[in-house]
Amino acid sequence: MKLGVVFRKYDRKSYEEMRKQAFKFIAAVSKKSKSAEVIYYNLEQDSLFDFHSHIVFDINCLSHLKKESERVLKASNWFHDYTVSSPFYSNVEVLKSAYGEVRIHACPEISGFLVYMREYDIYLPKVLYQKIKKELTF
Repeated sequence: MKLGVVFRKYDRKSYEEMRKQAFKFIAAVSKKSKSAEVIYYNLEQDSLFDFHSHIVFDINCLSHLKKESERVLKASNWFHDYTVSSPFYSNVEVLKSAYGEVRIHACPEISGFLVYMREYDIYLPKVLYQKIKKELTF
């Protein structure tokens, strides 16, 4: 099972600032969870100075994902959003603060969610990157 995440940080005013923040967030979660899988993510612009990122994590990252979200947003009050209904995600948990917002949801159909994300990049955790590099070295 995969987890879909929507990550917003309100103080990021450019695409590049938000890209760096999302990348730091992904790196922190994957490092703490010692996840060795490919992580998919993208960055979207809501308006002139508002950005958010979609990220896909393995469900094994959930506890580290929540802890890192709480650290970054300086908040700890998670709540369920029952207004969302989609074939690509369900069971939405939300953390909001003055600093931003994180939405975590189950992602039962990864291929459909990747289509929903349209263009996405791939993040390789260090463990996986080193394994691939070792296997490709003769």
